[in-house]
Amino acid sequence: MSGNADELRGNVREAFRRGASFLKLCVTGGVVGAHDRLTDTRFTVDEIAVAVQEAAARGTYVTVHAHNNRGIRNAVEAGARCVEHGTDLDEATATLMATHDVALVPTFAVVEKLLHDPCGRRPRRVGPRPGDGCQGTDDRGARRRQGCRSADRAGFRSHRPGPGPPG
Repeated sequence: MSGNADELRGNVREAFRRGASFLKLCVTGGVVGAHDRLTDTRFTVDEIAVAVQEAAARGTYVTVHAHNNRGIRNAVEAGARCVEHGTDLDEATATLMATHDVALVPTFAVVEKLLHDPCGRRPRRVGPRPGDGCQGTDDRGARRRQGCRSADRAGFRSHRPGPGPPG
């Protein structure tokens, strides 16, 4: 955990000292967290920029876990190279990503596996919570598909299963 940009810089440097080859920041809430929501935004542009600066100093990059548009925009403006999830991606944010050549990895399979594990190993914390339209409701797949359509219309690279290499 980092309370400000200086603490984040120290944590990032420690991650690289321990052998990290790139950084992944969770800039929004997620699906399995017991106390966060997809609408939560965790880092400011300045804080993410610290991680981007430290990664660039080592010839590598930052990718982010992000579901909501505010978190995605903060990451793109700070220089992140990839967004994982992008559940609520809208066209304006997709266009911003395209302008900055930021990739999208929508991770459909991960969420579906968590929600519909045929072996019944669904984590107890995955499920509906107030205010989280993606978690445990019927519209979760539709929202991710809409985000991918926004990405396609914006004309940027998105990696998802299908023929050929990621674009």
